Order: sequence, then C-alpha cells, then structure tokens
Amino acid sequence: MSNPDSQFTRRFSIIISLLVVITIALVFLSRGIMDITPTADEPAARAPVAVAAATASAAPASPAGTGTQAASAGADGQTVYQQVCALCHAMGIAGAPKVGDTVAWGPRIAKGKTTLYDHALHGFASKTGMMPPKAGHMELSDASVQAAGDYMVAKSGG
Repeated sequence: MSNPDSQFTRRFSIIISLLVVITIALVFLSRGIMDITPTADEPAARAPVAVAAATASAAPASPAGTGTQAASAGADGQTVYQQVCALCHAMGIAGAPKVGDTVAWGPRIAKGKTTLYDHALHGFASKTGMMPPKAGHMELSDASVQAAGDYMVAKSGG
C-alpha cells in the first residue's frame, strides 16, 4: 500500500470506530430512557406513564401518603399533578404544555374547561402531541383528573 492509501485506511478505521462507539452509547442511552420495566427498588414515577399506571396498584404507599395511590384516592389537584401529570407537563414531553407556559396554555384554555376535561379524561392526539386518557392512570377518578386540570390551568394563566 502506498502512503496515501495507508493514511486513508487509518483515518477511515478511526472514523468507523468512533461511529460504532457512538452508536453503542446511543443504544444504551435509549435503553435507559425507554426502560419500561421498573425494578422493585425503582419508584413507578420514573417509568413512562403507561407503566406507572400498570404498577400503581402494586406500588406501596409512601409514609407521607404521596405515592400514586394517594393521587388515586381523591387527592387534590396539586397532588395529582405532582404524582401523575408532572411526568409530562413539567418538561413538555409528548407535546404536553408546560405548567406556567401561558402561551402554550392560552389556546387550550380558550376552548373552555369542557374541552380540557374531555381531552384529559378521554385522551387527545394532534399534530403537536398527544394526551393519553387520564394520563394512562385509569384508576384515577374523573374528579381527580379534573382537579389536576384546574390546578394546571390556574398555574398557567387561566
């Protein structure tokens, strides 16, 4: 091999190696983000919404009564928000409007509480995101979901 060929081969090998390392890192990162099976030590709140709903009945109540069971036991809107809704609404996951973002909440609030309640209770999908019915927590009462919606609206300019 001539000198330019060996330089090309060496550089190409380095680039391919780096791409392989980056790919492996991304695979492990995505597995960590998408891990949908919480372990016994892991709280359900760290799992995606649907898994948190599936494990809610198995999750032990915390000493302060702030676990998912507290949210399903007719808790106030702030508690339901903190235990269920904040999974998406605190960071804008899946197009969820962040609590306090008056620009994002404005058009939603303008549609009225009936529409907000309907979307929260029965689910909604649009081009910008989706809302699963009762945030995937079907054990929540309609009144708890509505109280959480009222809490978020109150904190977001409504």
